[in-house]
Amino acid sequence: MSGMGLVTGPGNDLNVNLTVYGIDLKVPSNREYLSEQLGRDVSPDDKNGYLLNMDMKVRGCVLGEGLRESGACYECPAGFYLLQAPVVPELC
Repeated sequence: MSGMGLVTGPGNDLNVNLTVYGIDLKVPSNREYLSEQLGRDVSPDDKNGYLLNMDMKVRGCVLGEGLRESGACYECPAGFYLLQAPVVPELC
């Protein structure tokens, strides 16, 4: 697989779990890093894949930004404003 994208709206929390099979554990630095991330020792003979868990927070729109219907925040043009950060689609 090449390239991966996650799509969500502003202000959302995401929990992403990936099972990885392509890490060469014969490389000591790979084995050390993965053991540290998983909190357990891994061996070069382990063929079961490794679950990597990532928690992500996508920031919400802030003052000075509007919110498009697509869910993307954008910078308000000069001379246009919002009095509070949008949580629903709103133009500046």
